[in-house]
Amino acid sequence: MTISEAASEQTGVAAVPALEEPTRRVTARWILLWSLANFMLSGLVYGAASVVGPQLAERVDPAGKVGMFALAGVLTGLVALLFSPLFGALSDRTTARSGRRHPWILAGALGTGAVFAAQAFQTTVAGYLLTAVVAGLAIAVLSTSLVAVVPDDVPVRQRATVSAWGGGVGGSLGLLVCISLVAVAVTGVTAGYVTMGVLMVLGVLPFALFTRGTPLTPAQRAPFTWRALAGSLWVSPRQHPDFWWAMSGRFLFFLANGLFSGYLYFFLQDEIHYADPAVGVLLLNTVYVIVASLASVPMGRISDRRLRRKNLTIVSAALQAAACATLAVSLTWTAALIAAVLLGLGFGVYMSVDQALVTEVLPEAAGRGKDMGLINLAVTLAGLLAPALSGPVILHLGGYSTLFWLAAVVGVGSAVLVRPIRGVR
Repeated sequence: MTISEAASEQTGVAAVPALEEPTRRVTARWILLWSLANFMLSGLVYGAASVVGPQLAERVDPAGKVGMFALAGVLTGLVALLFSPLFGALSDRTTARSGRRHPWILAGALGTGAVFAAQAFQTTVAGYLLTAVVAGLAIAVLSTSLVAVVPDDVPVRQRATVSAWGGGVGGSLGLLVCISLVAVAVTGVTAGYVTMGVLMVLGVLPFALFTRGTPLTPAQRAPFTWRALAGSLWVSPRQHPDFWWAMSGRFLFFLANGLFSGYLYFFLQDEIHYADPAVGVLLLNTVYVIVASLASVPMGRISDRRLRRKNLTIVSAALQAAACATLAVSLTWTAALIAAVLLGLGFGVYMSVDQALVTEVLPEAAGRGKDMGLINLAVTLAGLLAPALSGPVILHLGGYSTLFWLAAVVGVGSAVLVRPIRGVR
């Protein structure tokens, strides 16, 4: 029985190409445009925002900047946590001629760009937090749709390589370029956020407009009810244990990463007393990106050639834990540089191999968007929890050394949770 036939038994629709396992390799052009979109998503949301976000918090409330920055991160993550599977499920039922995901990618890019521009002009705590909530919605739409096109359109033996270019190279270079932009070239909160908004739209539109997915016609779409939609958001751990092991391991990996990197700006400013914290973040990310980019594509190709994912994922998680432990032992600039090398190596391997791994544990083809939205919750929930944990640990539980030890332990946990997966080698 094919994937689409199995899906038809669950959805009541005939087997359709949109639900078949893809076999035709995507082109270099497709990879380039998808990588550019990920370049902007990672670079702006997770890179540039890590510089201008604290600066905006400091402008709005200098005395309460740490707590307010943490609260904004919690609100952004909470909104994405609640809505990512919903947006994914809605995209599963979308019948646009360009494919199920492309209208949502377009809407997410325009929405994220608009909210970035709006954040540039916030001067109050209420405005700062409100735009953080709206940003969470827009980012959820964009990120969920971008990851769902991989199981939709990329064959299994190409997924680690594609993920390496999009996440390992595109995402990592995006971090470096966008942090460089707001730290050096476009200084100031207002100019930084406006630039981020414009670049988000320009970077994602080419993929949304100039590539195509396999369309789902109205006649082939499963009947829609809100009750059916709500019921589809649950995946049984008993029936699909691999899905939950992969999701749990991903959650801990990104939680460790968020604990390590989320407060680097304040760490350099308040603990090391680095002369220019924004430049310090840029330098550390430069090392991180170079190593991640060099590691990602070769390891992705090896993983695709041998169809082996688990051991490489475990190694990448262990490398991240080692990076966190290095900085926990020595709160110095030298230790930070060594940690950046280890973190980049681990992240580069992870973003190619684990992205391929999770696409192979999805329960059904008809719900790829919803299931990738659920997988994305691991990243979102980690982003939600990391600032919620980091702020109190820094302020009340031993400071940055304790924070980095916590990140190391969590990183080890990520490696442990991948081992029970049985359906992927």
